[in-house]
Amino acid sequence: MHTSEFVSQCSVQPLIGHNMLVDLCLVYENFYRSLPDSYKEFKHNVHQLFPLIIDTKQLSFQLRKPLESYDLLEFNGLPELYEAFTSAKGKSVVLFMPDVVHARDCVKYSNGGKKYFHEAGFDAFCVGFVFLKLMHLLAMNGVKSSQARPVPFSNYLKLVECFVNKVNVIRGPIHYVNFDGVDPVAARPKWIMITTRNGSPLTSDILAKNMENRVYMDVQQASSSKMIIAVASLKQADEIMGQLSSHGLLHGRYYSWLWDSPSGQEIIWWTVLLTGSAGIISTTASLLRWWNFV
Repeated sequence: MHTSEFVSQCSVQPLIGHNMLVDLCLVYENFYRSLPDSYKEFKHNVHQLFPLIIDTKQLSFQLRKPLESYDLLEFNGLPELYEAFTSAKGKSVVLFMPDVVHARDCVKYSNGGKKYFHEAGFDAFCVGFVFLKLMHLLAMNGVKSSQARPVPFSNYLKLVECFVNKVNVIRGPIHYVNFDGVDPVAARPKWIMITTRNGSPLTSDILAKNMENRVYMDVQQASSSKMIIAVASLKQADEIMGQLSSHGLLHGRYYSWLWDSPSGQEIIWWTVLLTGSAGIISTTASLLRWWNFV
């Protein structure tokens, strides 16, 4: 299919993906025009190109309670959701769960049960598969067994209306980008600065060996003895901070732009130099008060 045909079809058909913000940026950059400097312009243009976007990652967050009640949500990555719904429990969790099969000539994916995660064709299949399962779970939520019936696809699209055009943001300050409206208020936890208590070098291997919490996190080396981590939820951040509070080697605190970034440290030094020794005490006090909010 030619790119223009694909974009044309997406103007009337839903575009479904999983954790697809980067994918949208790549499509925009490579098949439409260069990414704009303006975030507002980017949102507007994406919405004009793809008026109906459905992100199964964001959808799984919205359906967290029913998924957890059925013990199907340990992690909501695409492979994990696919494995959950293809398990014995996932197949029979609610009545009339739609069955999804590969086309007859799709021998590679249909024979032997081997998974090809991160291969474009297989991931596209998994996205459609997970979308159908999630929507059926939503449709059956609260429905008694005696009242359960097969659900036509058109009903799924009606149910998903309140979730459309909300695309997940990976461990960013907001949970999602709202392409047809106002973005949500920032609700993600601050980054965590981890250091060694004795000043010894800190690497990702040392961090992994000393962390009991097995959660997805982004890690960035700040210096030879400091690492910055970002997690997805306040609960995960609280668990990590609780563990680090009594850890023998590692120490953790919430990242402060003022104290931890090069720009913030430069401001501190210039403030001290410009105010002179007489103003150091009052300036430091003011900075400490600011730190509570930075």
